[in-house]
Amino acid sequence: RTVTRNGEPLHLSPLLWDILLALAESAPNPVSRNELTLRIWGEDPFSSDALRAHMHLLRQVVDKPFEVPMIETVHGVGFRLASPA
Repeated sequence: RTVTRNGEPLHLSPLLWDILLALAESAPNPVSRNELTLRIWGEDPFSSDALRAHMHLLRQVVDKPFEVPMIETVHGVGFRLASPA
């Protein structure tokens, strides 16, 4: 459960790790919001904003410190992990 980007270790909570793993396993295809919610929380998600809040936290770790973001929102679908250019 080690994640690095540009040789720098990224420190993720277990839940953020699970979200990133789902995106990585599907890359470069998008993962729907519904699929992520079911995978992470099962049939009973915490709230409708739980995924949004956790995606924000994940982006703070995976994207914010770097010039090129890797997590992309696919409008009307969900999210995908893109290779940095």
